[in-house]
Amino acid sequence: MMPHRQLFRMAGMFRCSASPTKLAYRVLQPRMTPPGLLQRSISLCTASCRKMKLPAMPIQSLQLPSRPLQHVRLSPSATVRSSKGIGASRPFASASGSRVVVLGDDEAYDKALKKDGLTIVYFTAAWCGPCRMVSPVYEMLSQEHASADFLKVDVDDLPEVAAAAGVSAMPTFKFMKNGKCVDTIVGADVEKLKSSLSQHAA
Repeated sequence: MMPHRQLFRMAGMFRCSASPTKLAYRVLQPRMTPPGLLQRSISLCTASCRKMKLPAMPIQSLQLPSRPLQHVRLSPSATVRSSKGIGASRPFASASGSRVVVLGDDEAYDKALKKDGLTIVYFTAAWCGPCRMVSPVYEMLSQEHASADFLKVDVDDLPEVAAAAGVSAMPTFKFMKNGKCVDTIVGADVEKLKSSLSQHAA
């Protein structure tokens, strides 16, 4: 806290060449001054300038806040959570209206293969560029062929399933009928995918 005598000495150094508002701002700027002392110091500077027959300007620019500023605190719940443990199928959730089922564990894969009829298993990965190109086609085909089941497996989430199916490259499409593999397509060959689907779905 700055003593009043020192304040007047500093005010004399400026010789009141500036307005009372600017003078008070220059004197008090380097220090954090309580609101009560700030108002009192400004009044003293104004009175000093009046004694020296200098015009006193109304103080309008220095407006004290009515209440102290509040710090913004982050909620403990607003933390970034890793995708691991949230659910393996969440990053690869199918679009709205799609019939593609994203498998999240080995049991779901084994159960799906025991169904009667045609089942297509699409083995993919998040880092696979060709998979991003063929995925919309696979979604569209699932809507056009309601008699077949369309599955999707992320090889990084289910490496055991990919190894058991003999998958070594992505994308890979396995055509299963009654638990047996009847066709395999490796690569993002859209025309071959459509042709094989029409053949085995008949």
